[in-house]
Amino acid sequence: MQNGLVWMKTPVILCFSLAFLLISGAASTGNSQENAVSDVDTLAYSAFDYDDGTTLYLYDAGRDENKMLYQSKDRLHFVFGSQGRIAFSTEWTWENNGKLFVMDPTDPDQPLVNLSRELDITGYPLGWSGDGSYLAFASVVNGGPQQAIYIWDGITAIDITPQHTPGNPQGFDVAWSPDGRLAFTVWFGYSNLDPRSEIYIWDGQVTFNLSQSADAVDRDPAWNGRGELAFGSTQENEYILLLWDGTSYVDGSPDVSSFTRIASQLHIYSSYSTWVNDELLAFAAYAPQDTHVQIYVWDRQTLTDMSQNPDSHNGGSGWSQDGYWAFVTFFSNQQRLYVRDAQNSTVFEARGQYIPAWSSEGSLIFCSRNDPSRWNLLRWDHASVSILAEGDEIFAQWRSGQMTVCSNG
Repeated sequence: MQNGLVWMKTPVILCFSLAFLLISGAASTGNSQENAVSDVDTLAYSAFDYDDGTTLYLYDAGRDENKMLYQSKDRLHFVFGSQGRIAFSTEWTWENNGKLFVMDPTDPDQPLVNLSRELDITGYPLGWSGDGSYLAFASVVNGGPQQAIYIWDGITAIDITPQHTPGNPQGFDVAWSPDGRLAFTVWFGYSNLDPRSEIYIWDGQVTFNLSQSADAVDRDPAWNGRGELAFGSTQENEYILLLWDGTSYVDGSPDVSSFTRIASQLHIYSSYSTWVNDELLAFAAYAPQDTHVQIYVWDRQTLTDMSQNPDSHNGGSGWSQDGYWAFVTFFSNQQRLYVRDAQNSTVFEARGQYIPAWSSEGSLIFCSRNDPSRWNLLRWDHASVSILAEGDEIFAQWRSGQMTVCSNG
C-alpha cells in the first residue's frame, strides 16, 4: 500500500515492498490463562528501535492488552495466519537466510517449532494459506542472489519454484486464493537490464505461468472470494489492470485471450488493486480531465470515483467488512488519513500514511510520524484513537490478513 505509498515501490515479498523487521531471541513464557486471547480479531506487530532492537507483540483488541512474544537485537520477518499461528525468521536479511520458526500464541502449551532444524532448511516466511494448512516461504540458494519458493504442509516442504524461467528468481510476492491456490510474483532483478517479473500459480499440484508476458512487468495479484484474480501489468511504460476468471485454460495454462482489461478509459496509477467484495475492485487512477490521482471502484460495467478529493493524490484504500473504508493522501505536505462510512461520508480524519488495515471486528490501524524518523502505530475503534506502538520501524498484521508497515525505507 508509501514517502509516497508502499504500493508505488518495487516489492520484494508480500504485496508491498519494505524493509520488514527484525528479531531473534527467546519466546516469552506464562501459564494458559495468562496467554489466552479473546475470540475477537488479534494483531501481531513488531516494533524496531535502532538502539534497543525489536520486539514482537500480540495485541488482543477485545481486552485492549499487549503481550510480548519475542525479543532480540537481530532482524526478524513474520507473517500472521488466520488460524492464529505466526511464522518468523531470525538472523535474517534480504541477502541471507534466517532460522525459520512457527509459534501458536493462541495455544500456550504448543512449543515453538524450529522449522529450520526439522526441515534442515533456512529461509523467510511469505504467507499462510487461508485455512492455515500451508505456509509459503522462500530460501536463498547457495548464498544468493538466486532464491527458491517452498510450501510447508505441516510435515514436509515442497519446492514449487518455476522451471525454465527467464532468469534466476531473486524475490517473491504471494497471494493465496480462498480455494488454496497460490499466486506469486517472481522477481528476477530490479534494473532495466533484468528479465521482467512474472506471475505464477501453484494449484496444489503443479506450478504454471499466469501472466505469460515476458516483455511486461506483471505484479500484485489479488484474488476475490470466487477465485478470480486481478493483477497489474506494465506494458510499454503504461500501467494496466487485468482480470483472469480463474477457470479459463488452454493446454494447461491460463487462457490469455480470456483476460479482461479493467478500466481502459482511465490512466491506472499503480499495479496495486484491492477487492471491496467479490464484485467490486478498487484501484488508484486518474481520468484524462483529472489533475490528481483518485480511488475508483469498478463493478465490471461502471466506474465510480470514491475518493472525490480532487485537490489531493489519493491511494492506499482498504475496506472493512461492515462497509467502512479508509484511504490516505500522498505527495503533499500534510499526508492525511480519511475514513468513510457505507454512504461515503467522512467520519474520521487524521494525519496518516501508508495503507491502513482493518480487523474483522472493524478496528482500523494506521501509521503516523511523531517526529521526522519515529513512527506511531495507532488504532481507531470508531470512538477514539489510541497509540499501540512507537518505533523506528513497525510492521503489523491483523489475524484477518490486512497489514500495514510504518517505515522510512
